[in-house]
Amino acid sequence: MIYDHMMSQYLSLEGQVDIVRKFIENDYGLYVTNNAGPVPPAKKQRTNRPTLDVNDPTALWQSPWGLLLQDDRLLDEKSWQSSKFRRRFRVPFPLFRLLVDMCKRHNVFGCVKIPVEFRLLIALRILGRGSCADDVNELSSIPESTCNYIFHQFCKGFVTKLYDSVVRFPEGKELQEVADTYKQVGFPGACGSMDMTHLRLGKCPNGLRVLATGKEKYPSLAFQCVCLPNRKITYCSKAFFGSYNDMTITANDPLCQDIRAGLLDEVCGVYIDADGVPRKCKGGYIIVDGGYSDESWLCLLYTSDAADDSL
Repeated sequence: MIYDHMMSQYLSLEGQVDIVRKFIENDYGLYVTNNAGPVPPAKKQRTNRPTLDVNDPTALWQSPWGLLLQDDRLLDEKSWQSSKFRRRFRVPFPLFRLLVDMCKRHNVFGCVKIPVEFRLLIALRILGRGSCADDVNELSSIPESTCNYIFHQFCKGFVTKLYDSVVRFPEGKELQEVADTYKQVGFPGACGSMDMTHLRLGKCPNGLRVLATGKEKYPSLAFQCVCLPNRKITYCSKAFFGSYNDMTITANDPLCQDIRAGLLDEVCGVYIDADGVPRKCKGGYIIVDGGYSDESWLCLLYTSDAADDSL
């Protein structure tokens, strides 16, 4: 029985039932079983963010990059817009259009919904400035995950389909034309300028850290490259450990071995001897710095303050 202290009496059966009913009504979920199971919490509605409809061919052309590509001032190489394009993407606009045609012709990106122009801009911006996908998304309106996919797709497609046709050492008539170009700038017989470049090796395995650490004081990979006066790269070697010096890499580089075997023997050049008499000679050479070995096909350059007896 329930005793009501306020009324100083025992409650009747009807009063007890009424108290129990009101108590249950105040917290129904604790005392009444739901045969359908627990009631799930209300699902939070996802906020709709403005995204680009890649299926709309006109949507991309309203983005900042789309408006930039539609600017006619890009056709003028001396205009401010053309200089800005080259600064942002590290290539002049005519070369960009040539790369677009090459990507389309060799099907670098496969079957795409996003125009090739925008895919190439994404790859060039990441390569040229080291931008992240978020920066590219802000300017192109293309989702970040898509930007990352496009970048890796370009790198793989360019290496497998375009690299050999773009980066190649000249031969035959083309090699003689390169030598004639160097002749105009005062280096008759030269066929290229060669040097090493080091790229930082991220996440280097601990077992390779000593081999990969050289003069740069951090783990790196070294590549030997040959370029022309117009900055065109005609050769890039395979990767070497950063601790290897120029002479070691030159001794094991396939291009250097081909040159020793006579690759530059047919190049003709006119030289001025000690008496001031021009002489025509055969055999080309590569311009290098003082870190290379003294070989007949290497021309080591000295600084202006070098002693006369060292020249």
